[in-house]
Amino acid sequence: MKIRIALLNYEKPTASDRRRRLSLINFLQHKGEDVGLYQEGEDFDVLIVANRDFERWLHIIESVQNRCQVVIFDITDNILQSGFLTTHLGLTHRFGILAKRLVGAMMGKPWPSPIAEEFWKKCDGIVTGSKEQARIFAAYNKHVVDIVDPVDLNEYNTVKIHKSRSLPVVVWEGTADNLPYLRVCAKPLSLLIKEGIISLKVVTDRYRNSRYWGTKDNRKLMRKMGLKGEFVEWQLTTFAKELADADIGIALLPSYDPFAFTKPANKILGYMAIGLPVVASGTPAYKEILSKGKFGFVAENELEWYRALKRLAQDPYLRQEMGKSGRSFILKEYTLSHYVERYMTFIQECLARKQQRG
Repeated sequence: MKIRIALLNYEKPTASDRRRRLSLINFLQHKGEDVGLYQEGEDFDVLIVANRDFERWLHIIESVQNRCQVVIFDITDNILQSGFLTTHLGLTHRFGILAKRLVGAMMGKPWPSPIAEEFWKKCDGIVTGSKEQARIFAAYNKHVVDIVDPVDLNEYNTVKIHKSRSLPVVVWEGTADNLPYLRVCAKPLSLLIKEGIISLKVVTDRYRNSRYWGTKDNRKLMRKMGLKGEFVEWQLTTFAKELADADIGIALLPSYDPFAFTKPANKILGYMAIGLPVVASGTPAYKEILSKGKFGFVAENELEWYRALKRLAQDPYLRQEMGKSGRSFILKEYTLSHYVERYMTFIQECLARKQQRG
C-alpha cells in the first residue's frame, strides 16, 4: 500500500505535523512501508491531507477518486474558528461579558468556506483529534474518527523521579500564542507563589506571532498577568528535561471559549508521559482522560485550581503515585505504536468501503 501525506506546512512543519503526520511517516517507513510526503503527479493508494489549500485539493480529489484511490482529511484544531479575540488580541478582557457573547457564536466551528465543505464531504474519511471535533465534522462526512495525537517516547525521553521538595515547581508548556491561557488560573498561581507553596516555570517561545495586551514578548506578558516565575525557551531537545525538573503539570483552557472545548488532550498526555501529576481545565477531552485513573485533578474554577495545586504541592507521595499511574497509562494506551495501529485500521476501513463501491 502506497501512502502519501500532505503536511499542513511543508516549509516549516508545525507541531501538529511533527506529532501526527511526520511521526506516522517515520514509524511506517521504519517498518518498510511505502509512505512519504505528497508530490504532484505521483500515484498512490491513500492520500492524507492536512494542508488547507482546499480549492487545490478539491480538484485533486475528483481526479484520484476516479482511480479508486482514497483521500483522508486529517484536521488540525485551529481549522476551527478559535477565540482569536480572546487568545490573541485580548479584546474580551477589555470589553468583558458582551465581547465574550459576541465572539462565542463564531468559535468552535470550521471556517465558513463552501469549497472546504465540499472537499470534506467528498473525502473518504476524516481524522480528528478529539470526540468533540469528530462530532463537529460528522456534519460534513459520516466516516469520521477521533485519534488522539501519540506520545513519542523518543521525545518524552525523561521520567520524573518525585522527591520531597521545599518549593514544588508547577510547569506550563505550550505554544507561544497560547500563553494567555494562563489567565485561567493566574490568581491562584500568584497567591500560591506569594504564600511560598509553589514556584512557577513556563516553557515556550519567548515571542508570539500576534500581540496580546500590546506585546509580543511572553516574558512581559507573564509580568502583566502578575505571574513571577522561571521562563524557559522551548527546544525540542530539552523540553522533556525541563518538564521532568518540575513537579506538577498544568493544562488550562477558558470555559467560555467553545473552541477550547474541541481541543484534544495532547498537553496532559505529555505531562503524564514524563510522570507528572496534572491539574487541568474541565474540557471534555481532559475530563475523559482524567476519569480513567488517578492521574490528577480537574479544576473548574479558581478555588478548585488553588486547592488542587496546594494539595499536590504539599503531598510528594500523592505526586509520585499519580505520576506513576499516568506514565503507566500512556505506555498502555497512547504510544506511537498505538496511534499508528488506530490510524492504519481507519485507513483499511476506508479502503474496504472504496473497494466495495468499486
